[in-house]
Amino acid sequence: SGYTILNVIGSAQIPDSQKNAVRAFVQTMQALSFLIILDAHTEDSIPLDVNRTADKPLAPFVSNDSAYKAVIAILDSARDSLKSASTFPFDLGPGFVGFNTPATFLKFNRALAARVRAYQASLGALPANTYATSWTSCPACWDSVLTALGQSFIDPAAPLDVGAYVAYGTGNQDVPNDLSQDPATAIQLAHPLLKDSAELQSGSTTLLDKRFLAKVTNRPKPFPLACLSSDLSWIRYPTPISSIPIIRNEELFLLRAEANLNKGGVGLTAAANDINFIRTTSGGLDPITNLGSQSPDSILNVLLKQRFYSLLYEGGHRWIDMRRYGKLSQIKIDRPKGCAASGIPPDTVFSTLPINSFEVQARQ
Repeated sequence: SGYTILNVIGSAQIPDSQKNAVRAFVQTMQALSFLIILDAHTEDSIPLDVNRTADKPLAPFVSNDSAYKAVIAILDSARDSLKSASTFPFDLGPGFVGFNTPATFLKFNRALAARVRAYQASLGALPANTYATSWTSCPACWDSVLTALGQSFIDPAAPLDVGAYVAYGTGNQDVPNDLSQDPATAIQLAHPLLKDSAELQSGSTTLLDKRFLAKVTNRPKPFPLACLSSDLSWIRYPTPISSIPIIRNEELFLLRAEANLNKGGVGLTAAANDINFIRTTSGGLDPITNLGSQSPDSILNVLLKQRFYSLLYEGGHRWIDMRRYGKLSQIKIDRPKGCAASGIPPDTVFSTLPINSFEVQARQ
């Protein structure tokens, strides 16, 4: 684990500047791991004090509010270590091309910090009892999002796919990307809503949003199963060595738009500019000319749609976004009465994943 490394790095026979590089990498990836757990849970079930030997009691659960603050602290500690680091004494791998020096990895670290700050800030506005304990509102977090983005790799001149990725492979001891599939025979299908909600490209009467076309394709015929049917297959990861994004340049512009939107005032115009930049550059869509003068709620709905298509099939972003803005009830339920033929009960939009049963049993 990361703590196994952190507990001994001080005695490693390498220069202190390289020790700091190791600490920073491990802490950044630890923060990302904690964030993934936070993304999936709302019931205050996050153990943070996990640097314990097997003979010690299990780490106590802390509130999600406390956990977000801890993730920020871990990222900031890594940031400080990177500032006094020289080189990494190991190869970061193909997923970190362009981010394999302390100076460039710091930009990745700050990109993650911007995402965490945005999540932390947006959750403060959720309806009461969404989380098990009260949430500390953080209006200043939106300023922190903008500060972190200014130190990240956000760049309008760079490709929107620039970023850090989880790399896969088919060689010895490699792990292939299991999301890769033959679109003609795949059973992991795309929801018809993706096509129905996609806008037309600028000047076209037939071509849909480029983001949709890059990730989804038509099947030869619909595939029915358990009272559901779709004629759309995923092509987001075409081969077993296709990488999955951790965070990309495209998301950073959408985070900046979100921060400026929530700050309000002149920020609405800045938010509209970034939203339209993504619409035109990534989607090939027309800009929305009056977007900056619309209500904040209207701009938010446009922003969430752009996040939907830009980050589609990259990490559950749609579910996370709709939950943190209190909009889970707007997600379509396909089988409100279930599927009797398959013994499936009515569909439910869950707000959280359950705590792992092994975790529950170990605490009894």
